[in-house]
Amino acid sequence: MLGGVSILALLLGGVALTALINDDDDSSNDGAEDPTVEEPPVADGTVLGTPEDDLLQATLDQNTVFGLEGDDIITGSGEADSLHGGDGNDTIDGAFGNDALFGGEGDDYLNGELGNDSIRGGLGDDQLAGDLGADTLVGGAGNDGLFGEEGNDSLSGNDGDDLLFGSSGNDILSGGDGNDDLFAGTGDDSLNGGIGNDTLDGGFGNDLLRGGEGDDLVFDFFGNDTLFGGDGNDILDARDDAGSLTTTSDSLSGGEGDDTLVADNGDVLTGGAGEDDFRVAHVDGTSDVTITDYETLGDELIIDAVLPSSINAMGPSNLSYQDGAGELEVLLNTPDGVSVVVARLTGLTTADTINANLMITTVP
Repeated sequence: MLGGVSILALLLGGVALTALINDDDDSSNDGAEDPTVEEPPVADGTVLGTPEDDLLQATLDQNTVFGLEGDDIITGSGEADSLHGGDGNDTIDGAFGNDALFGGEGDDYLNGELGNDSIRGGLGDDQLAGDLGADTLVGGAGNDGLFGEEGNDSLSGNDGDDLLFGSSGNDILSGGDGNDDLFAGTGDDSLNGGIGNDTLDGGFGNDLLRGGEGDDLVFDFFGNDTLFGGDGNDILDARDDAGSLTTTSDSLSGGEGDDTLVADNGDVLTGGAGEDDFRVAHVDGTSDVTITDYETLGDELIIDAVLPSSINAMGPSNLSYQDGAGELEVLLNTPDGVSVVVARLTGLTTADTINANLMITTVP
């Protein structure tokens, strides 16, 4: 009751109806006419909720829905809908069509379902799922979970510590601010951690991974991948999966900071600024990585040698060097007489002093 006007909200057949009722309370007004009902100015094709917990269904004729306040459940139609949760912890399902879903304030769950959908979480810790189609998911403020699922999706976490999972398709994942976890899934994906200490997993496919600012963990064990650490003390790992039957060639760039780059056969490593560790995985006689900017003062080369149990642990004395074409070749000489190139250091020769910066670790 506001100044003699009551606000009446009804939900009929999934459509919220709102009316203003003139109801001035005057006990001396005997015989007065019944209160009049006036419809508020609502655009055609729009469904309005109430301050309560509403169950709202868009239709072919009414495909714009506003849940307003309350913990609402909103379902789209077979057309392109615009669904707004408003305040409260809402659940929104786009159903069919190319839909636009907006969570608003609160901890919301938004699912695009079929179609190429645009999904925005807004404020709160939201869960966004694209489902089928090429979807765009934006988390907003809060610690959000974004799941692209099938299709070539674009996922942006924005503020907060977010979880992004691309799943199938060639996806673009951006963490934004916060300490984010990005998982590409299958497909040729592009991942950018943004600001914060992020974890990036390229999954399958030929991927591009950028850690951004912060101390990041960036790894990808399948495909021919490109890894950038960015600013901060990063760990980049592009070893081939132990169960893989193919050898891939990856490119690793540490950027600024004291980085650790882990690689194996066919990979190209650039440490960038800072004192970097280059760790070469030598398994079954294969390694041969190329290091483009090895600094004899500050950088360190570590050979991880997986050896047969019959061979005792080795040390720096098992390394030798020879000049190659514009590079220094580092050879690992095993006690059984096998000599193999494990690393190529661009721009160095045997005249350079590097022994103090080389070590061998062995795994029986």
